[in-house]
Amino acid sequence: MTAREAIYQTLWRALLDCAPEHRERVMAQLRRLFGASPSNPEDLPMCAADVRMLVSDRISVGAHGCTHQRLTSLPAAARAEEIQRSRAEAEALSAFPVTGFAYPHGDRDVETIDMVRRAGYRWACSTREATIDPLRADLHDLSRIAVGDWPANLLFVKLGAIST
Repeated sequence: MTAREAIYQTLWRALLDCAPEHRERVMAQLRRLFGASPSNPEDLPMCAADVRMLVSDRISVGAHGCTHQRLTSLPAAARAEEIQRSRAEAEALSAFPVTGFAYPHGDRDVETIDMVRRAGYRWACSTREATIDPLRADLHDLSRIAVGDWPANLLFVKLGAIST
């Protein structure tokens, strides 16, 4: 790990559970200190028009929280606001209904899972890495597999489609 990566990891861990407003204040201070400026919207991977062109009956957009805050670190009312507002923002961005949710940082507990279920999402996933057993899966606590830059045979192994 490079020194830069180590500093990034230290800052990331320190800010992970901060209130979103505090985290943004610290990030603004770091930008001022190091002379960085916010990203140019033209440099971002996608703009709203790109999202609308991508979304269809085969590709959907899910909600993920507005501030990327670990939901279990928030009081119940703020957690509910993140869950609801992120859906509204994703629907406004995509112009399609949003039925799925991904827990920020994969962080969830029984109360948060229930809040997502009661908010009307059809499914939700964490960052727990595992294949899904369709007979026992909780649709509001699905695992997922982060896909790396792998050869096809390793992807098939990770998906449980072939054995090693």
